[in-house]
Amino acid sequence: MAITLDAIVEEAAQLPDDVVAELVERILVGRHGGIDSGVEADWKAETRRRIAEITSGQVEGIPLEESLARAARALGRWGSSLHPAADAELTEAVAYYATIDPVLGDRFYLEMELLIREISAHPRTFRQFNPPARRHFSTWFPYGIVYLEQDDRL
Repeated sequence: MAITLDAIVEEAAQLPDDVVAELVERILVGRHGGIDSGVEADWKAETRRRIAEITSGQVEGIPLEESLARAARALGRWGSSLHPAADAELTEAVAYYATIDPVLGDRFYLEMELLIREISAHPRTFRQFNPPARRHFSTWFPYGIVYLEQDDRL
């Protein structure tokens, strides 16, 4: 008998966070293919470089509030605005991933920025899931952007 999506979600809810993260990554890799080994090696080298810069004091981390403020200014350039609840969710998600690993927090932040850029460039590309709202999912994180296309902004 085939397992239902509800059963999978219920089972996944019982798993530790790190196991769920690995499961999501395996599903995405299985569906979209893995990361090129050269790219993976480059990211590992970049990660080591960034860690060394932070731990040596060569660079200082950017406070999350400043990073999010830059993101908000970037959204303004694209003629976009966030619902206050969505803003809070984004802030919480960035903070959550950053507590796991600062590099992961940065990766999540950049992924959300990329999604918003893709939406801004091609707003009608993504599926209407609750008309008139559309949704664009991240391929790397269990997160999506829900948006409404209006005459003068997203």
